[in-house]
Order: sequence, then C-alpha cells, then structure tokens
Amino acid sequence: MTAGGSKQCRCPAQFEGARCEDDKCTRCQKGKCNVNKQSGEVSCICLDGKIAPSCLTCDNYCAHGGTCSISDKTRMPECLCPVGMTGPRCETFIVSEQQSSRTYGAVLPRGHHGGQNGVVLWFHPSW
Repeated sequence: MTAGGSKQCRCPAQFEGARCEDDKCTRCQKGKCNVNKQSGEVSCICLDGKIAPSCLTCDNYCAHGGTCSISDKTRMPECLCPVGMTGPRCETFIVSEQQSSRTYGAVLPRGHHGGQNGVVLWFHPSW
C-alpha cells in the first residue's frame, strides 16, 4: 500500500509496469536475457554477439513515420512521433475535440491520402 492507501505491485526483477505486466526480457528479442536480481537491470546477449541492455534497433521500430533514435541513457529505441500520433512507438492516433467550437479532429494513417505521414482532418458537426 502507498501512503495514500492505494495498492501498489512489487514486481519480480524481470518485470515492470503498474501490474508487473511488462517482461523486461522482451527487449532481448531472441537473444539471451540476464536479469540482475538486486538492481533489476537487464543485460542481453544479442544474436549478433552484442551485449547490451536491449537488442532492439531502430529498424522499423516507430510506426506512422515516427523518427527513432537510441537513448544515451537507456540504450533503448525512442520515438519522436509526427503530429497526430502518440504512444511509445507512435502507434496511437490522437483524436481531439476542441470544446470551444466543438470542432473534432481525426488522423488518417499514411497511405490513405498518398503521403508519407498521417494527415489531420478537422471538421465541425454542422459542416
């Protein structure tokens, strides 16, 4: 329990997330995963022989035109999402509603309009 009285999970070293739902070893892909039981840090022995916190690369990592880079801090891929996209891998479309004018927005994924990235369409219920 936290100080506020809510429940909080204590994850085994290999798992993380609010409910211990994320297996840290998935970042090793098909490589061997070693988890330090004291610190919880993961060390992967990747198929190419590399030893790193992750075997993930930027190859096709980010969806919908996101730009990938390897974090200096975590050595994991990170995505910079284009406008209208969100999520760790730019996998979620942002749908917004502007309350003042009741204008709605939706994003079409690339390919639906011939462009590389998604396009934001704005519309008003009276249009």
